[in-house]
Amino acid sequence: MQAIWFLRAAALSCATGLFPSPAVGRGYVSRPSRYVVEYKPQLANDPTSTDENRQQVIDHLNQHNIPHDDVRPLDSAPDIFSGLSLGVHGKNPIKVLKKVSFIKDVYPVLPVSRPGLVQSTPVANNLVEGAKFDLFEPHVQVAISRLQDQGYKCSGINIAVIDTGCDCSHPALGEGFGKGFKIAKGYDFVGDSYNGTNKPMPDGNPCTTCALHGTHIMGVLAANDNQMGFKGVCPEATMSAYRVFGCREDTNDEVVAAALLRAYKDGAHVFSLSVGAPGGWSGRSLASVVASRIAQKRVVVVSAGNTGQEGMFFATSPSTGSGVLSVGSVQSSSLVSHLFTTSANNKTFHYFATFPLQAGTYPLYPISRRLKAIDDACKELPNSVPNLSGYVVLVRRSQTPNCTFPTQLANLLKKGTETILWVNNNSLPEYVAPDGSSGVSVGVITQTIGEYLRAQYFKASANLTITISTDLTITQVMAPDRGKVSSFSNYGPMFDFTTPTPSVLGVGGNVLSTYPVSAGSFAIASGTSISAPQVAGIAALILNVRGKDVPPSEVYSRIATSGTPVSNFSETKILESVCHQGSGLVNAWCAAFSETLVSPYSIALNDTINFNSTHSISIINKSQAAISYVVEHLPAGTALAFSANKFLPNPWPVPLTPDYASVSFSVKAFTIQPNETVKVEIRFQYPQGLNANELPVYSGFIRLRTSTECESHNLIYYGVAAAMKSRPVLDYGKSYQDNYTLPALDSGVTGLPVPENYVFTLKGHDFPVIEYRLAFGSPLLLFDLVAANTVLPKIPLDSAKNSFRKKHRRALSSSWLDYYLSLPTNLRVVEEEAGSAGTKPKSTSQLSRRNEDEGGLRLLNTTAPVDGFPGRLSDHFLGIQLLGSVRSYGSLKRWNPRHGVSESDAVTFNGSIYDTSHGVHNRTRAIPVPDGKYKILMRGLRVTGDPLVDSDYEAWLSPSFAIKRSVPLNNQNPTKPK
Repeated sequence: MQAIWFLRAAALSCATGLFPSPAVGRGYVSRPSRYVVEYKPQLANDPTSTDENRQQVIDHLNQHNIPHDDVRPLDSAPDIFSGLSLGVHGKNPIKVLKKVSFIKDVYPVLPVSRPGLVQSTPVANNLVEGAKFDLFEPHVQVAISRLQDQGYKCSGINIAVIDTGCDCSHPALGEGFGKGFKIAKGYDFVGDSYNGTNKPMPDGNPCTTCALHGTHIMGVLAANDNQMGFKGVCPEATMSAYRVFGCREDTNDEVVAAALLRAYKDGAHVFSLSVGAPGGWSGRSLASVVASRIAQKRVVVVSAGNTGQEGMFFATSPSTGSGVLSVGSVQSSSLVSHLFTTSANNKTFHYFATFPLQAGTYPLYPISRRLKAIDDACKELPNSVPNLSGYVVLVRRSQTPNCTFPTQLANLLKKGTETILWVNNNSLPEYVAPDGSSGVSVGVITQTIGEYLRAQYFKASANLTITISTDLTITQVMAPDRGKVSSFSNYGPMFDFTTPTPSVLGVGGNVLSTYPVSAGSFAIASGTSISAPQVAGIAALILNVRGKDVPPSEVYSRIATSGTPVSNFSETKILESVCHQGSGLVNAWCAAFSETLVSPYSIALNDTINFNSTHSISIINKSQAAISYVVEHLPAGTALAFSANKFLPNPWPVPLTPDYASVSFSVKAFTIQPNETVKVEIRFQYPQGLNANELPVYSGFIRLRTSTECESHNLIYYGVAAAMKSRPVLDYGKSYQDNYTLPALDSGVTGLPVPENYVFTLKGHDFPVIEYRLAFGSPLLLFDLVAANTVLPKIPLDSAKNSFRKKHRRALSSSWLDYYLSLPTNLRVVEEEAGSAGTKPKSTSQLSRRNEDEGGLRLLNTTAPVDGFPGRLSDHFLGIQLLGSVRSYGSLKRWNPRHGVSESDAVTFNGSIYDTSHGVHNRTRAIPVPDGKYKILMRGLRVTGDPLVDSDYEAWLSPSFAIKRSVPLNNQNPTKPK
């Protein structure tokens, strides 16, 4: 990812977050070499069989000559998940592993990138250590302060933080680890040196001084009162820290899953998880599957993600998991600053910095004497400029296109600069992240203050001094973007509409919390990584108020339905889309003390093809008094996900229009008696007359309004006023870095496109590579080898019937298949089952939903549907003979999210193909193709499409290429497919 040097606290906040680094340009995604296998339930519940199962898996791999190593149990909570993980280095490991009778699923281990915090703008404060009332603005904003003022601080509640570990020595975090300390439990799964690919070195102590992210999150949740004048949401909770990252780089979802299971075993009541990867579909990853299962029994809160600039349909896993609470972010209503004083009239000003500048009195040195200069320090400084190590250097932000802050900084460093006051070109607060300042202390000031300092400097004949305060006390001042959805906060919805993402909003923009002592003890940061632990703390407060036996489903409903809708960023009266704010900003007080409960808390209306107009909600009154309600509709702005004639979605802020759904109710008002349940039927009609090419996403709130405090509720609804199946899957725009058009046929050697009829030797890295970028999600991507003279006919988009498929529905009759079937059985099928080869393909229903436990790669021995897909696929497409799949059935790319603007992905053809139309597809061998000329047909199944209907795919045909091996195939068949 490109470094983000500057951040406008008012609008442009952005966090690196905890997401895999995209494959950019030539950065192709490598195939996994590590897998997790899950045992079938009857074995998972038998702890005595664990060692025996492990040995059987090892013996099975040995029998098939499959190299393997580093076998680890994954069974600390067998009622949730039981299995093992291992490195496998042979061909088709999934297929081999699935042949073990007691294995239920096989999951590839996926990478998870290191979490990052955006260091936000500091400004001034009225907080006092030991104050009687909670005045910390992020708490006041969501009514945590009301609960703490009444004495609720999560005593007796166990909260698990799964992150980078924590600096347990921090005075505000209890100064220790283990029984009797605030952080009482935990585990280090990886060790300091782990980078996501090497062998982890676990131990029982999760404490580390390199845990910037985890220490900040721990403080949000549980910090004691301190000299900065704030405390965590749950200062009396018993905390657990589970370290899943080393000091640098990344981890994987196997480690995250292991941490979830360990925390569950250790008795955590609430889980805070700031981990994510591109998703968009439920149950896509191992971590998502495990989190979803735990969420049925314990409260699991997950950050929604920090890539809001990518626009709609960018939900992340595991926040997409069934039952988990996905949390987005709003900006804090106040900012925090530090102070400096000038020798001119002793005037005091605010400056914005992640950490305070070094205290002391320094002479000021404006780097340019020109009044209206726009290029301060953009060139190497002249000899007349002195050594600047003893000065506070005043530098104006460059307004020239080729001069950025790193350019200015490089020139200033040559003169020994140690401290900078960087003058913004507007009145908005801003900061420079510490990792972007090369060790130089940088404070940011507004344009007005900068102009004043310059004027006073020249007025005082260059004798102006700056005194940096030694007082750590900060001041809270009103933020210009207070309460708005943070620009970095991810948009939904999911492609299968299973879970609202985000579900709710917490305060995640510009939040003060703890930091490792060696890194300054306290810092201000932004991200959904910050709002998620705040909401996890609110969940713990609910358990504190109502008892630890409250089921997770009730906790989720309480938090969601008590939310307050948020207006859009542009200050108009249109409410922000539900797919960016969920149920709105949480209200901890009402979530805890409401005596009425509503279900469900969200209604997914799907697209126009799968639209369901009628839904019902239920409300139960657990209070001792009757409550009267009025039922209202609060529409949110309809978000235009795409611009017409553009492939990739609109970036933040996604444009909103006042085109609303029509909503009617079976009753408009009612009174509910104590212990009574009332049902309300709701009828929806999606907005009409909108441009389907813009994929309009409409949404809003159903409000149950009453005058009784905390008994009003907001339920969300959302849908798409177009057919999702009409949205193109492939992006045909330019690559991110190298300025060529995607999709592309690349060389595995250079990572760049090759000309027509390029010859591949299949030696070393000299393989054909299909590079592509998805503009929209796809349930299934297929890559098939076809003859070099193949021409792709026009696909009859949105056709309900497909004459091509009817005409060419010959399951096992083709020139390539004849060649395949002519091979000896031992060359094409392993243990072929009698009678299965002639079985006809089964149809499948539209893929609009899928089960949460279907996250693994299911490989069946029959033609029964697999993970919502048919057990076999056709060997024709629009009359084109498919010679064979580049990928085996088990490794087909299912449930694909869309890519970001800087991302791409790739599939390599290694010279062998698979027959995915065969009835025993998981037992078919890879067949090397003869040398010759070919093309590769890429197909993307459209959202809600049927995998057996050709018109439900979007297709792209590669340029022709040749295979000419440096070493000829043994017994190469001279007859090439026609």
